[in-house]
Amino acid sequence: MLMHYKKKAGIEKRGGLHVFGRHTPATIMISKGCDIRIVQTLLRHDDIRTTLRYAHVSDKTRQEWYNRTLTLDI
Repeated sequence: MLMHYKKKAGIEKRGGLHVFGRHTPATIMISKGCDIRIVQTLLRHDDIRTTLRYAHVSDKTRQEWYNRTLTLDI
Protein backbone atom coordinates (compact mmCIF):
# COMPACT_ATOMS: atom_id res chain seq x y z
CA MET A 1 0.00 0.00 0.00
CA LEU A 2 2.82 2.39 0.88
CA MET A 3 4.54 1.79 -2.44
CA HIS A 4 1.26 2.38 -4.30
CA TYR A 5 0.78 5.82 -2.73
CA LYS A 6 4.46 6.65 -3.04
CA LYS A 7 4.23 6.03 -6.79
CA LYS A 8 0.94 7.93 -6.99
CA ALA A 9 2.59 10.90 -5.26
CA GLY A 10 5.40 10.85 -7.81
CA ILE A 11 8.12 10.02 -5.28
CA GLU A 12 10.95 8.30 -7.11
CA LYS A 13 13.51 8.08 -4.31
CA ARG A 14 14.38 4.49 -3.32
CA GLY A 15 13.12 3.10 -0.05
CA GLY A 16 10.05 4.02 1.81
CA LEU A 17 8.93 1.45 4.31
CA HIS A 18 11.98 1.96 6.51
CA VAL A 19 11.48 5.72 6.46
CA PHE A 20 7.75 5.39 7.12
CA GLY A 21 8.18 2.83 9.87
CA ARG A 22 11.22 4.21 11.71
CA HIS A 23 12.46 7.64 10.62
CA THR A 24 9.08 9.35 10.66
CA PRO A 25 7.84 8.07 14.04
CA ALA A 26 11.21 8.77 15.67
CA THR A 27 11.31 12.29 14.24
CA ILE A 28 7.72 12.99 15.36
CA MET A 29 8.43 11.70 18.87
CA ILE A 30 11.54 13.86 19.20
CA SER A 31 9.76 16.93 17.81
CA LYS A 32 7.05 16.49 20.46
CA GLY A 33 9.66 16.49 23.22
CA CYS A 34 10.35 12.79 23.70
CA ASP A 35 13.77 12.17 25.19
CA ILE A 36 16.23 10.84 22.60
CA ARG A 37 17.18 8.00 24.95
CA ILE A 38 13.59 6.74 24.96
CA VAL A 39 13.59 6.74 21.17
CA GLN A 40 16.94 4.92 21.27
CA THR A 41 15.38 2.22 23.44
CA LEU A 42 12.29 1.87 21.25
CA LEU A 43 14.43 1.55 18.11
CA ARG A 44 16.73 -0.90 19.93
CA HIS A 45 19.91 0.99 19.08
CA ASP A 46 23.01 0.20 21.11
CA ASP A 47 24.70 3.46 20.13
CA ILE A 48 22.97 6.83 20.56
CA ARG A 49 24.72 8.08 17.40
CA THR A 50 22.59 5.67 15.37
CA THR A 51 19.42 7.14 16.88
CA LEU A 52 20.58 10.69 16.20
CA ARG A 53 20.32 9.99 12.47
CA TYR A 54 16.55 9.91 12.96
CA ALA A 55 16.40 13.17 14.86
CA HIS A 56 15.53 15.55 12.05
CA VAL A 57 14.38 18.71 13.78
CA SER A 58 12.33 21.15 11.75
CA ASP A 59 13.01 24.87 11.85
CA LYS A 60 9.57 25.38 13.41
CA THR A 61 10.25 22.89 16.21
CA ARG A 62 13.68 24.36 16.84
CA GLN A 63 12.20 27.86 17.13
CA GLU A 64 9.38 26.68 19.42
CA TRP A 65 11.82 24.99 21.81
CA TYR A 66 14.11 28.01 21.73
CA ASN A 67 11.22 30.33 22.61
CA ARG A 68 9.91 27.97 25.30
CA THR A 69 13.20 27.38 27.05
CA LEU A 70 15.41 30.41 26.42
CA THR A 71 13.02 33.34 26.43
CA LEU A 72 12.99 35.43 29.59
CA ASP A 73 9.59 35.96 31.18
CA ILE A 74 9.78 39.54 32.39
